[in-house]
Amino acid sequence: MTGKYGDCTLINENGDEVYADAEWIRNGVMIIIDEDGNEYEMEAQ
Repeated sequence: MTGKYGDCTLINENGDEVYADAEWIRNGVMIIIDEDGNEYEMEAQ
């Protein structure tokens, strides 16, 4: 991540790597949009 935006790799339930873009939306929470257009809200721990 650089500033508010970045990219990442997710591992799906089949063990496949899926590339995604990330954006911090508030303190400790980001929106991830994968290469298939699926959107996830994730919390940093």
